[in-house]
Amino acid sequence: MQVPIYKLTLSEDKKGLNILSLVDEPAIMEEWVKFNNQKEIETKFSIQDEEQRIIFGPVLIPDLPVYRNDKKRGSYYLTIEKETIVQFALNSSRDNKMNLYDVQHSEQPVDGVVMLEQVITDEKRFPHAVGFEHLPVGTLFRTSKVVNEDVWNRIKNRELNGYSIDAVFGIEPVEILDDKIIDSEIKNILK
Repeated sequence: MQVPIYKLTLSEDKKGLNILSLVDEPAIMEEWVKFNNQKEIETKFSIQDEEQRIIFGPVLIPDLPVYRNDKKRGSYYLTIEKETIVQFALNSSRDNKMNLYDVQHSEQPVDGVVMLEQVITDEKRFPHAVGFEHLPVGTLFRTSKVVNEDVWNRIKNRELNGYSIDAVFGIEPVEILDDKIIDSEIKNILK
């Protein structure tokens, strides 16, 4: 089956992050990007320090085709380029949205979850993150501290397994590929 691929873009009116969600099944979506899973991706965050309640994981992965299916476009894939990930991170910082979290895209901010650090892997400064060596250079990672007891218990019980963004992007068509080729590309990026 032939499936279109679109890339996410940023502009003055489509600036990026609204809120970062802690979700059970992380993945990626469209203009109003509520990245919820429509095709399984085996990239989850990990508990870095249980005593300190610190979690770490990827937020955006460059060039990873993520399957979407909606009424407006039908079946398609979205990707994001390294340069757009950098701009997304800058916009999030500039707009003071680094400490906005919710759970399962509830759009209800939760207290007691804060960002400790954010990093984009880079060949010179930070080539890979321990435990995520299989992800490409240009991946945006986030480290968060969780003092909210309910959220922490849900993370420990594996009810919440990763980050997912709710953001505003533009999209541009890139190409149309066979879905078997796209599946092969996904496996190559996540191996």
